[in-house]
Amino acid sequence: MCDDERIRFFVFINSGYSDVHKVRASLEKIEEIQIIHCPLGPTDLICYAIANNIGHMREIVETKIHPLMDDPHNGILHTETMLSIDRCGIELTREQHHNPSGVAAWVLADVNVSNPEVIDAFLRKNKNIVAIHNVTGRYDTIMYVEAENTGVLMKTIDDGIRNIRTFARGGTDRVLSRTDTRLVLMNKA
Repeated sequence: MCDDERIRFFVFINSGYSDVHKVRASLEKIEEIQIIHCPLGPTDLICYAIANNIGHMREIVETKIHPLMDDPHNGILHTETMLSIDRCGIELTREQHHNPSGVAAWVLADVNVSNPEVIDAFLRKNKNIVAIHNVTGRYDTIMYVEAENTGVLMKTIDDGIRNIRTFARGGTDRVLSRTDTRLVLMNKA
């Protein structure tokens, strides 16, 4: 877990008919946003940000992100904010993860078992699982995975995430009840 008291959060953005790259360029001006990815799937942009405290997080969302909804040419249609309540793995930074060198994916999951040993097992199972965040909202967990190629990425997701079994129940139950994988396809600056 993490000793850092800062607030980490995710904002999923639907840009509607706007140019997703222009929306991304506007979001990149927000200093607190570390990562902005354009994934494959129903979410146009996944943003990961860090705030000093909950008030600062609210300020970022209300005064920096939501005003983009009023942009008539490249605005945001809808946002969904999820607060990270704890995390494992390395810190996701703009310098290292904003533009992945290989291929990347976000794995959104519902968890059947809440156990720190299970989270550690995810990270030990495969070095490509970079970070795991337990979040509030529609999903229980958001995982970030990077790999050198698509084959390794899919093996990590299939063998390292989807097929992991619980320890507490004799290894017969799946840890995750469902997963939703969002491949990062458009990572151009």
